[in-house]
Amino acid sequence: MIIIGLIAFLFIVLLTCLLLIAFIKLYVFFAWQWDEEGKMFEVKVKVLRMVVYKKTVDLTGSEKIKSTDSETNWKEVIPLGKEIIKMATIEKVETETVVATNDPSFTAHLYVVLQTLKHRLLAQYPRKDFLLSVGADFEQESLESFGECMISMKLSKTIKEINKMKKLMKGANN
Repeated sequence: MIIIGLIAFLFIVLLTCLLLIAFIKLYVFFAWQWDEEGKMFEVKVKVLRMVVYKKTVDLTGSEKIKSTDSETNWKEVIPLGKEIIKMATIEKVETETVVATNDPSFTAHLYVVLQTLKHRLLAQYPRKDFLLSVGADFEQESLESFGECMISMKLSKTIKEINKMKKLMKGANN
């Protein structure tokens, strides 16, 4: 009788875990700061409100960002990355960007490109409350941008693609 109860309990726990994996969302947060004081990019991955991955990259340092092994087959990795992006849903975007360069014509062109991207994003997601601010300053000479973005995706779909990507990366390093 105890063995049957234990088996039933394990079956229920296993079924619950499978259902959780099927419906849990993975949240990826991106935050950036680009101004005269510093240039920083941060990525955080959360599952069930727990941070499972966090990386901050300081782009102001003199160190170059280490690239992966040149043997990596990017022709196979890039489509996998695109598949992951297709599964993602943009939940939140907040940014404040002021375009300023030493060339006023380049500032104007960059401003128009960013305004076009802003309006395309707002048109593609009309029901989302995105806070997007883009401005141009023809008197300064440095670009300033602060912001954050949050995307979500189903964990069950993401696991398959991440495993494929890991296999490709391991195969390239061996």
